[in-house]
Amino acid sequence: MDTIKYLRIWYIAALAIIIPLGVLFESGMIDISFVEPSSIVGYWAMMTGAAFTIIGIPLALKWMTLRRVKAAIKDNEVAYRMHYILRLYILSLTLDYNFLFYYMSGCEPAFGYMALMVVVAFLFVWPSEDKMRYEMAAAGEHGES
Repeated sequence: MDTIKYLRIWYIAALAIIIPLGVLFESGMIDISFVEPSSIVGYWAMMTGAAFTIIGIPLALKWMTLRRVKAAIKDNEVAYRMHYILRLYILSLTLDYNFLFYYMSGCEPAFGYMALMVVVAFLFVWPSEDKMRYEMAAAGEHGES
């Protein structure tokens, strides 16, 4: 299977994980709202979600330009796949945390907004042939300097 198709499957899977959960939560089949937003647990859940969002989104968007990642993906498609999946995992973990705590806190809007920001960030990491060639070429240029 070629790299782009493989990465697109991972991309769709990373987003599709939350769709069945959303359906179950919205239909009332699962009710896990046990975190009070005004409690200390709610406070720390909110701070953790904010930290994941503030750190996770820029890290995932910048991931392929980090020096060690560039060195690893230079002329190596397998390493490129691994690092791209890691980038998707960072975003997916951030999205899943905020999504679950949105429902666990009784639909606290802040978690919903943070989850929405992660979904927007996902739009910028759609795998494409052009992006792969560009990122691998940029890694090659980095190695020469």
